Amino acid sequence: MHTTIIYEAQNDSPLSQFINEALVNHFTSPDFTLLEINKDQVHTCLGCFGCWLKTPGKCVIQNDLIDQSTPSFIQSDYVILVSHIRYGSYSAATKRVLDRMIPNILPFFRIYKNEMHHQLRYEHTAKQIVIAYNESIPPEEQETFLKLTKANATNFGLDDPMVFFCTQPHDIAFILNTIEKQIQ
Repeated sequence: MHTTIIYEAQNDSPLSQFINEALVNHFTSPDFTLLEINKDQVHTCLGCFGCWLKTPGKCVIQNDLIDQSTPSFIQSDYVILVSHIRYGSYSAATKRVLDRMIPNILPFFRIYKNEMHHQLRYEHTAKQIVIAYNESIPPEEQETFLKLTKANATNFGLDDPMVFFCTQPHDIAFILNTIEKQIQ
């Protein structure tokens, strides 16, 4: 069972530093691929649809972190997104990663959960786990974030993600242990 963990290189807060260190120390086996991102390493999606028309299944933007990590993302059984949460949304870096995953779906449509969504390019889809962190996450932002992660998962044909909110360093040990039990 393989797991890809996508986390931010944001080190401007003690909580971010603590989470990053905990991830690196906790997930050390070859079954885990850790991808540390920042918005400078991930180009913004061009919206050109080249990943559907010119280079099917592969983004036309090359030589950035997404170009290197897409095979790991596609082949994983679990994908864990670790994102700073602000105003009930992902960070800019995490949003760029999600936008650049569009090659994993097709330009054709289907009805899924009584809504129109794109068809999946691959039969295998990873289960998604999200860790959202900030020193303070008001209930309204948590609710918005839960709706957002559910909508993103539906767009990619995934089950509803398991979502954790982390506001203090001591939260992360419980979260990582819970995740480890889930993915084994």
